[in-house]
Amino acid sequence: MCGRFVRNDQDSLFGEYLPRDTLQAWKQKPFAPRYNISPGTVVEAFHHDGKSPNLEFFTWGLLPSWSKDQLGQRYSNARIETIAEKPSFKGPYLRRRCLIQAEGYYEWQTIGKDKIPFYIHKPDGKSLALGGIWDIWAGKDGSEEFTLSLITRNANKSVSNIHDRMPLVIPENLYLDWLDPSLNLREIQRCADSQKDILLKSYEVSRLVNSTQADSPSLINPFENEKQGSLFS
Repeated sequence: MCGRFVRNDQDSLFGEYLPRDTLQAWKQKPFAPRYNISPGTVVEAFHHDGKSPNLEFFTWGLLPSWSKDQLGQRYSNARIETIAEKPSFKGPYLRRRCLIQAEGYYEWQTIGKDKIPFYIHKPDGKSLALGGIWDIWAGKDGSEEFTLSLITRNANKSVSNIHDRMPLVIPENLYLDWLDPSLNLREIQRCADSQKDILLKSYEVSRLVNSTQADSPSLINPFENEKQGSLFS
């Protein structure tokens, strides 16, 4: 699964694909680095709004459009192996795919009864474009909520020693293809399979990351027993 990630680079992976006025508007918005993003919070996602690629805010935790109310079940992750079969995911996977920028993500290795957190990232430190799906829930009062799920797949060799799942990563040359709502299932799968062998690095980090309230640059520092740091600075 993918339950936490980091977004601390002010530059957007998707800026060059946005209209100039849209990009300028985003650059004017205050940017706050986030080191422990969890489901239920708002994240930015690059998607196709039916007219053109766009960057917008979504709640992480997909609420299917057909849910009776906002108390319906939400899904933070969707498995690539069954995504085209599940009622909650099939429609969004065919027509509403998105990309979420992350500088890295956390995963927990289980050893006995202990769960050890690791930070996982590209060896060169560059950002990842995580594949996702999105949907719009509309209330009877006219309200709307935009929500998304991150897609996961079987872990490759570079991270399988930590966990058996990893997020889907899409390469830059396929960003626009991935968003294209006209793609058929075979073409979508080609995009999904394109970077399954991506090389990632990992190292153990402090258990302070276990708290969803923790948000500090120190969370991505290599773990040191004698220096736990603090939750918020």
